Amino acid sequence: MSRGYRRPVTIFHMSRSLFRALAPELGPEDAARSRRRLLETLELGMMRIETEPDFADPARFLFGEVRALFPIHRQAFVRCAIDRHVLVARFAIAMRPPEIRPCAALTRSGSNCRREAVSGSSYCPSHRAWAAEAGSEMEAVA
Repeated sequence: MSRGYRRPVTIFHMSRSLFRALAPELGPEDAARSRRRLLETLELGMMRIETEPDFADPARFLFGEVRALFPIHRQAFVRCAIDRHVLVARFAIAMRPPEIRPCAALTRSGSNCRREAVSGSSYCPSHRAWAAEAGSEMEAVA
């Protein structure tokens, strides 16, 4: 592996990194259940960051969900760790290349069209007339 190569950061990596940072800070009571709840909550929160671009304040949400698991004197550390990881997760998502959507049309040979669909449509520029036909067929059925 070359030195310049970096694996892309995934949301799974971010939630696990945050879990590794916070797990040693958990209170001593019912450790196994607390660790499981912490991991599930962090994964849910990071998944929401990925799937809901307008998720208002994910750090506040995560901290509110997990703060009861930690002793009061460690909650400032927990909030800082959550803020830092949420910031990095949002940055990683923003740096992803846009998702390429393939054209929904089939070629004459019956294989899928390999071109990219135009934004706002399911078809590439060559097949955009099909979008109008598909829309009129849907109106006729309704």
